[in-house]
Amino acid sequence: MEYSPFELSIESAVTPLLSTCRELGVALVAYSPLARGFLSGRYTSPADFEEGDFRKSAPRFSAENFPKNLQLLRKFEELALKKGVTSGQLCLAWLLAQGDDVFVIPG
Repeated sequence: MEYSPFELSIESAVTPLLSTCRELGVALVAYSPLARGFLSGRYTSPADFEEGDFRKSAPRFSAENFPKNLQLLRKFEELALKKGVTSGQLCLAWLLAQGDDVFVIPG
């Protein structure tokens, strides 16, 4: 499942996947820990995605939502700076701290 500080839906009451996995003793494999590259700080606008990149059609990367998400990213980057790490390192550390039953697939 996609899981990152940016994508927490598996923790929600609507989709309690993480708690269900833990209840059943099943590990979770978290993909896209950097929110499809967004939390790395590499992308500053939807125009950064090449033609044919599926992110061009993803709502979180739309022209309307991108600026709002950049504001969230800037706060995340401020926290990373305080810790003396990159936003990507903070993101991976956060995921690794979620428990021994969460395995991360960085890409």
